[in-house]
Amino acid sequence: MRGSRDRRAAVVLHGAACLIGVLFAAGCATGRRPDTTPAASRPPAAAALPPGGIPFEDVTTAAGIRFRHDNGAESPFNILQTAGSGCAFLDYDRDGVLDLFFVSGRPLPWGPGSGFRVVKPEAPAGRTAVLYRGNGDGSFRDVTARSGIRATAYGMGCLAADFDGDGWTDLYVTNFGPNALYRNNRDGTFTEVAARSGVAPGADPELPPGVSKGDWSTAAAAADYDGDGDLDLFVGRYIRFGPEERQYCYGGDVPLSCPPIFYQGQNSYLFRNRGNGRFDDVTRKAGLYDPLGKVLGALWCDDDGDGDPDLYVTHDGLPNAFYRNRGDGNFENAADAVGVALGATGLSEGSMGVDAADYDRDGDFDLFVTNFHKEPNALYRNEGGYFTHRSTAADLAIASLPLVSFGAVVLDYDNDGWDDLFVASGQVQDLIAKIDPLQSYAQPRQLFRNLGNGAFADLTASCGPVLTAPAVGRGVCAGDYDNDGDMDLCVSNNGAPPMLLRNRVGSRNAWVRLRLAGRPPNPFGIGARVTLTPPGGMSGPAGRRVAEVRAGAGYLSGHDPRLLFGLGGGDALRGTVTVTVRWSRGKTTVHRGIPLRRETILKEP
Repeated sequence: MRGSRDRRAAVVLHGAACLIGVLFAAGCATGRRPDTTPAASRPPAAAALPPGGIPFEDVTTAAGIRFRHDNGAESPFNILQTAGSGCAFLDYDRDGVLDLFFVSGRPLPWGPGSGFRVVKPEAPAGRTAVLYRGNGDGSFRDVTARSGIRATAYGMGCLAADFDGDGWTDLYVTNFGPNALYRNNRDGTFTEVAARSGVAPGADPELPPGVSKGDWSTAAAAADYDGDGDLDLFVGRYIRFGPEERQYCYGGDVPLSCPPIFYQGQNSYLFRNRGNGRFDDVTRKAGLYDPLGKVLGALWCDDDGDGDPDLYVTHDGLPNAFYRNRGDGNFENAADAVGVALGATGLSEGSMGVDAADYDRDGDFDLFVTNFHKEPNALYRNEGGYFTHRSTAADLAIASLPLVSFGAVVLDYDNDGWDDLFVASGQVQDLIAKIDPLQSYAQPRQLFRNLGNGAFADLTASCGPVLTAPAVGRGVCAGDYDNDGDMDLCVSNNGAPPMLLRNRVGSRNAWVRLRLAGRPPNPFGIGARVTLTPPGGMSGPAGRRVAEVRAGAGYLSGHDPRLLFGLGGGDALRGTVTVTVRWSRGKTTVHRGIPLRRETILKEP
């Protein structure tokens, strides 16, 4: 803003009911009154930890992680610098040990001033993507230099998936500016091929390296949407932003990043894999073109169980989209019809991350979406053809209202057979305390334990500093990096080091880990639906477990491609399990006698 008139106009526009500094989601909670109706026949959620004590420990330093995210900012931050970045667990060298990939920002090639003109077209930047190789002993080694990854663009999200079907994981990185596709050379190195593959929106050879013409990609997710065997790519895009756009708005005299309502949205992309190293832009043809979109999260998931992956997309301050796959290469947005477009009060929310799992164990996938503060994180329960908003009934709403939540992971952290929730949060305004003393820039992470009766218990306070120590959380990835049979977590923090959280308790219960070996060109079985029947032949919803192999989830991040099922029972549980796999191309296989407490490879015939 250039003068007091503009400053007064900004404040008047949003009024006393919503300070502009808390408007990153473009929809302040004016008139929002969460439903406080208690769930029927449910005991109060207990906050005490179950046996085993604090479930996670921060082992970042001990594991050799020296990465630090750089948002390239000096206070106050603009909207790009508030967004943070993602991370991913993957096994890029196929040694059976998970590796870690981080994405970072960089200094911007322009500075504040009249007109916000470009003042440093060749602003220096370090690496904006870092690859760590797992050593197999719980530690990691930075192998970025050897890997050939030379990222310098302002990084946002990452996606680990095998796009050329050769059995080796590639990396796709979304940026403010041209995106990058790093093809795995199968020798520990990568080659950047995004432009020649046709998946580099935002590329402009006339601009200096790292400078964007306004294109801003965020979420990326992969699936075989057309059933031809290879992985296709959805790339979500956020707002058009650059030195010519407004950088700051004001809360009184406090400069703050302008919320997305001040910016033009951008269309996202659906790229169809040709199978020859090239992709075609089929966004319009498939029915996904939306020039007003402001995407932060994307997830492929077969929510209706018809065998075709559907696409759920979260928009910041706009209705979310649920693109139902019609099975003929086309999609229709059914979000309104199935009840996942809006929040509990019928308004659009500042939706960020998204994940899906069968939290109530009724055989279908439910959705969990993180939102802005004063907007409860959304738990959408799949009722078979439509969804109901269950956040209040599940005891999740009130705990999320004070926080700005980004990273979302559904995982069974204690291996008791019920999926729990982990959330990373952090404000988007570094000066928020100057206009709202009840808010803080750095915020805690949250862990909600599934009680098995439709409700969750907030264990955050009981976990101590590993969760309560304030940080500006953004992306979260989950995976069993130490191969001990429980899910660990890594949190990417904006402008700070990440947190590698080692699980201390899950492996005390019985578990089964599955690695799917699909037929090329989908050798990791992305899109396969797996149903597990526990020992003793238990059947029905109480016994069966269902999961899906996915690529891309949460907020700008990706998880361990292997599936880990917790079975409870402690050391006493014995026997084997039966696993049924519906592969992405439709064939179903049944695998009996799968042993407990080890990893089993299941092959597609």
